[in-house]
Amino acid sequence: MSLSELLELPEIVEVVPSGEFEFSREYALDKFDFTRQEIVLTAFESMANYLDAPYIIDIFKSHEDRRKLRDRLSSRHLEAYENNALKSGRANAVCLSAEILARTYLNSEDKSFFDLLNNVKSFRESFSSSAYDLLRPDEKVTLAFSLKERIHEVFRYLEESG
Repeated sequence: MSLSELLELPEIVEVVPSGEFEFSREYALDKFDFTRQEIVLTAFESMANYLDAPYIIDIFKSHEDRRKLRDRLSSRHLEAYENNALKSGRANAVCLSAEILARTYLNSEDKSFFDLLNNVKSFRESFSSSAYDLLRPDEKVTLAFSLKERIHEVFRYLEESG
């Protein structure tokens, strides 16, 4: 389903495609614990998918109202709607992915990489608090974009450090 089809729903105000960031999907798995490769790959994919996720702005003020909409959506609308960078659950999953990468990274002396991962993890509280629900849509987009910038720095660092 195309993102523009989501706009057919009266509850959807705006859909802003992503695409701000270019990065390689060839992950540096050799820099992580070999016995944990599957979970490391899942963490990388979670972060990469978040970078690609659009910003879907709806009319709702609460998660309860969003749940009611999700219950009514067809499977093709639901799949597109769930792929939203503004969903706090998606952002929190990315923060958890950064934690997984930190725990499995083999070079414990690489302070720069851990600092980048800590920058990603620091967003967890912002997306977990009830204050997130009170933000205006443009503030949520700004926060999600900032998280994407931090994720992109992780990918760029790994690409540049070879």
